[in-house]
Amino acid sequence: MDCSEAHDNEVYAEYDIDGDDYPGTDAVQQEASDFCLKEFESFVGASYEDTTNLDVYMLYPTDGSWDQGDRTVTCAVYSLDGQSTGTLAGSGA
Repeated sequence: MDCSEAHDNEVYAEYDIDGDDYPGTDAVQQEASDFCLKEFESFVGASYEDTTNLDVYMLYPTDGSWDQGDRTVTCAVYSLDGQSTGTLAGSGA
């Protein structure tokens, strides 16, 4: 989807978790959260704690998806005010 069209969220970062064995739900959630919040500041231009109308949505491997080869953490940002038009990159919101 083009960012010029109204959209619910915007993917701003992705990476793959290393390892052969599933590290456990808590460990995966923590690693995803740490990564996404660090990358949030680089993308938005303000820390997560300093924004007032943006939040983060994360997708990460589960025990079942890990067994199928899924290692990807995906970070998306969205506006608490509703759909966005254009990118949230550098918005500092």
